[in-house]
Amino acid sequence: MNVFTGKHMIIAVVMAPLLAVGSYYAVGHLWGEKPHVAREGQSYPLAEKPNCRYGSGRCGLKNKDFELELTVTERGAEQLVLNLVSELPLEGVMIALARPGETEPEPVAMASADPTGLVWSTEIANPSPAVDRLQLVAAAQHSYWFGDVSTAFTSPQ
Repeated sequence: MNVFTGKHMIIAVVMAPLLAVGSYYAVGHLWGEKPHVAREGQSYPLAEKPNCRYGSGRCGLKNKDFELELTVTERGAEQLVLNLVSELPLEGVMIALARPGETEPEPVAMASADPTGLVWSTEIANPSPAVDRLQLVAAAQHSYWFGDVSTAFTSPQ
């Protein structure tokens, strides 16, 4: 006798995935965080995109509709020029190169490279891609957006 020929087993096999998907959405709807517009004075995290883990020269950060793109240009053996492009005008950007085992890194203000506040730039010490991290805070629309990304994207391929 085959186990999968009984009507109860067939119904169970069909219903289990439907109940699993339905439960996933029900839990998200009932207990999940409700999306809302950024509130003035609040801070919000930025998630690093997967391209930050590879030596592509580009790194993206995102939180819903707010997105930043970091790119690097070599300025010699010891320095890199870090450029930031935003989809929304920024009021200011602070960035720090965090090294393991050292004290709190000293943040540096990025300079606006255009009058619209969409492009920002600064020079940083050439990081060790395997261990160093970039920490940044961007101010936009009276809210703060912060992120922490790997420096692996700064290494040439």
